[in-house]
Amino acid sequence: MSSSESIFGYIGNLMLPAVLLCLIITGAYAFFYLEIFNWRIKKLRSSGVKTTLKINKIIYKTIGYQFSGHNRLRAFSIVATGMNPLTKKEQNFKSKPMSIYMLKNKKVNTEIGSDIDVYIYKKNPNKYLVDIRECLK
Repeated sequence: MSSSESIFGYIGNLMLPAVLLCLIITGAYAFFYLEIFNWRIKKLRSSGVKTTLKINKIIYKTIGYQFSGHNRLRAFSIVATGMNPLTKKEQNFKSKPMSIYMLKNKKVNTEIGSDIDVYIYKKNPNKYLVDIRECLK
């Protein structure tokens, strides 16, 4: 056995544990990120300033790249306009883009002019959450 074969054998033996370690770290990061994100949403819904506004726009867009004929993901955002009760100014409130693929069997069940709840941080009136749960049926 030459020295080059033993080096490749050594690297090959480390490859699987290294890949598994990367997957574990990535999964743990995603789990804790989602937990913190969900905790912030729950906290905002319980302690934020709630206001009900009219939807004035639903934005559909295609995201991602198309590979060998597969469809790209479609996403939507909801824009509601109204007065921010903390700043007393007219403001557009736009939801985060939500992938339609992630919704599984749910559909966007809303139309322009219908009401939607918006939660606004008391400490920072420029941060808000457009609650799209009622738009998904």
